[in-house]
Amino acid sequence: LSEGGVASHVVILARNYGIPTIVGLDNIIKKVHNGESVIIDGNTAEILVSPDINTIKQYNHLCDNLKGLENARNLAAKAYEFSLARFGAGQTSAIELAEVSAGLYQLDVALLNAKYKILMAAESVKKLGE
Repeated sequence: LSEGGVASHVVILARNYGIPTIVGLDNIIKKVHNGESVIIDGNTAEILVSPDINTIKQYNHLCDNLKGLENARNLAAKAYEFSLARFGAGQTSAIELAEVSAGLYQLDVALLNAKYKILMAAESVKKLGE
């Protein structure tokens, strides 16, 4: 977004829906020309102008991994909610609930690691461009 700030209505809505957003792009029109490729990374709040093919492939790979992990995490969260409801109704044991909870935790850790790798990849690209 070229207008607004981190507390703007659009940013708050995007955050609530899990949509990565970058604000404060006032000068972006001056830096990017028509037809140029860009990578806009809402997780790292960076914009890469005219990235090389290897950088594009790397970002695509990391994003695909992140999407897969996010999907698995969402399924695990639904399984946890289901198990929690069954536990509350006396239809399952605390052991099953603990096992589902452990699986959800493992996916949370994997997701954080994937996001960390994206941040580190962005830092590597940034340093190469300096």
